[in-house]
Amino acid sequence: MAIRTAYTHAITEKLYDWYYESYDPLPSVHDKIFRKKESKAAYEASVSGVGMGKLQKTPEMQSIQYRDPMEGYPVYGKNDTFTDGIKFSKQTVDDFPKSYIENILKDTAGTWGEAVQATKEAFYADVFNKGAYTLGDPMFNASVAGFTDPSGNLIYDGKCLFTPVGAKRSSKGGGTYYNSIAAAALSAANLRTAYELMTVTNNRNERDLPVSIIPDTLLVPASLKFTAEEILKSEKEPYVSTNTTNVFRNIVNLVVWNAYLTDTEAWFLGCAHKGLIAMDREDTILDYFQDEDTKAFKANIWVRFGLKIDNWRFWVGCNCEISA
Repeated sequence: MAIRTAYTHAITEKLYDWYYESYDPLPSVHDKIFRKKESKAAYEASVSGVGMGKLQKTPEMQSIQYRDPMEGYPVYGKNDTFTDGIKFSKQTVDDFPKSYIENILKDTAGTWGEAVQATKEAFYADVFNKGAYTLGDPMFNASVAGFTDPSGNLIYDGKCLFTPVGAKRSSKGGGTYYNSIAAAALSAANLRTAYELMTVTNNRNERDLPVSIIPDTLLVPASLKFTAEEILKSEKEPYVSTNTTNVFRNIVNLVVWNAYLTDTEAWFLGCAHKGLIAMDREDTILDYFQDEDTKAFKANIWVRFGLKIDNWRFWVGCNCEISA
């Protein structure tokens, strides 16, 4: 059992002050890619959008023809809990000056601020790092106590997020699609292929009817930054001597995810804030208390956030690693 006194309450309040005072937010990339959503439960459920399709032409004085709605795929997302803690023996707290303990806690709270940011960046970057794993990955599994995600380690349609042409995924309308291109190093020609895959082939809803999908983001690791800039910023088509206008100049925004994208050759084309959801369940909770059994003093941090993928169509992965 935790013992909380006026002293521990005072330190807890200071932890929050130190946490926010020392927290110098690093540039966040996942915010540029994922749609943020407040979450109120351990997991969330919805249904993939289907739509009713085209309206029916109805002659004058004829009754409206009613249809049964088409049910989409069930979609689930789960929140995970992330924690850390530090402890001091009662003897340390009693024998050392209070300023000594507080200085350690102040430094710790400051590093926790950076750690939360780094943890979120690594967590959401793994959606791309592991999105083409053919057997999926536990991070995509929304199972919690009392509920089992029927898709397991895959996403809602029973496929990995980035599915290659040889393992096509099916829509509710019966169409087959893919959104991963293997052996496609970043180049103007391969960017065109990925762009057309999104805008011409995969621009369909679950009924296989056309919808508007226009990519606006090219996501790359640091190793592909300069290649991407040559493709997107050159006035003329790069690497050729024909003086042809570069049709890809500024066609999408370049987002470089330093350090967190682990495959140095993989790149991704997509629509920012669509299809991928970053769920916020609980903001940072800090605490300082004395353990009743050991009499040790403990400080900890607790935060909850999670992931939900509700539409694969808004992203294409190229040159992705396909297995763990």
